[in-house]
Amino acid sequence: MFLVATGNVNPYEIIKIVEQNLAKKEFTPFVEPKILGVKEDKSVVKKQQTVKLNITTPEYRYALKIPRRNFKNITDAELAIYLGIFNQINFGPSSDFRENLRSKELVSSFNSRINFIEDYVIIAFYAVTDYPQELEKELDEQLKNYLLTKEDFERKRKMEIASLILKYDDIIAVNESIQNSLIMTKAIIADIKEIYENLTLSRMEEIAKIITLDNKATMIGEPNKN
Repeated sequence: MFLVATGNVNPYEIIKIVEQNLAKKEFTPFVEPKILGVKEDKSVVKKQQTVKLNITTPEYRYALKIPRRNFKNITDAELAIYLGIFNQINFGPSSDFRENLRSKELVSSFNSRINFIEDYVIIAFYAVTDYPQELEKELDEQLKNYLLTKEDFERKRKMEIASLILKYDDIIAVNESIQNSLIMTKAIIADIKEIYENLTLSRMEEIAKIITLDNKATMIGEPNKN
């Protein structure tokens, strides 16, 4: 658990307020737990499943599970940024892929996310769609024949640097950025601008080659009509 405070605040006053608040509470004695290492199987548990959910419109999940060790000689922070740019180029709001989905009216909403969970990197896509099979084919095709050009890469890299600078005018955005860094990489990324400045297309291409469909899982969430 962590608390992130951003804005024109005195950190010592924040700490004092937190300590005073906690002093009013009663806690049972903390016993250091014994952590049992569980070796996660590299294969997904279920490749496909359909579940009934309390929703009104069908939802679709598509995820790739990739061993973290496959990405060598790179920090979690760098890898998260590279994968984020890869997703933006190939699946972002201004991508040809997203335009194709809109023209075919395949989805009502679509987004993607990168997660680091234990020893694995999860690349996940979320959509509201009545056509999950068609969407899966589109995703498979795009991942097999992904787009990476120097022009697109440099544009996204520079755009991210500009967005990073502008973000510091918004204390809520900064707070969320710190939270995301702590959750994803278990650290505050202090040199994020320098990481963006040192990104290279050749490294991006090496990482993209590791993204395959070998370990894919999909889930369809259907409205529960009962």
